[in-house]
Amino acid sequence: MIEPGKHGRWFPVHYVLQALAVAAAAFGLWRMQKWGAILLAVVAVLIHVPYAFVGLVNFETFVVYAATVGPAIYFFRRMR
Repeated sequence: MIEPGKHGRWFPVHYVLQALAVAAAAFGLWRMQKWGAILLAVVAVLIHVPYAFVGLVNFETFVVYAATVGPAIYFFRRMR
């Protein structure tokens, strides 16, 4: 079980929802679907909003999402 710690009871639920959304986006990217790239970009933006409010914004999270969203945007026109 994920311990919520100082962030509150919403934090473990957030991790599960984030994992499910990223897994769906990864499946869409693997199938070269445009919705996969869009979903990943939306998740990247929506993750950083609550992180900014609770003080969890960090460089590593930004780099990971930039390294995955960047190529998805580059290949967007080739996707179905």
